Amino acid sequence: MTEIRLGSLADLPALVDFGRKEKLAVEKLADALSDTDSCVVVALVGGELAGFGVVRINERGGSPQPGRLRQHVKTMLGRGLVDADSILRPLRYGVLAQLGVAQSARDEGIGSALISRGNLWLRERSVRHVLATTPAQNDPGRRDLLRSLGFEPFRYVVSRRL
Repeated sequence: MTEIRLGSLADLPALVDFGRKEKLAVEKLADALSDTDSCVVVALVGGELAGFGVVRINERGGSPQPGRLRQHVKTMLGRGLVDADSILRPLRYGVLAQLGVAQSARDEGIGSALISRGNLWLRERSVRHVLATTPAQNDPGRRDLLRSLGFEPFRYVVSRRL
């Protein structure tokens, strides 16, 4: 049986051990577990940690650079990220900061359940939008998972070594 619940500091040793086994970065998990603007969601299968997700609330105050303000507002309104009444208030949005599911537990709906529980935590805090990023070289399964949960591409970012 799979249990999805909010994590606590008591879960930290198991999360660090899980991160080492699955080669995931876990350095900031203690901060996420104790920060009121972050949430760690854990998945247990048979009492053993099978995955976790980290969501956080970001707030962007003020406005973007003046030359880009009109385009920024138009994009935000057009995508439904904000409504006209809230355009002058700081923008609060959620970020799916990390997601990890054990290799042995993949394709069992655990990633979906972790994201869904994280989204619920955000909605409970009046957050209306969540962003997620994934490296281009990452497993295409994560992009497919995000799309299946209603995430849509927002921006295409490229980089180049100089």
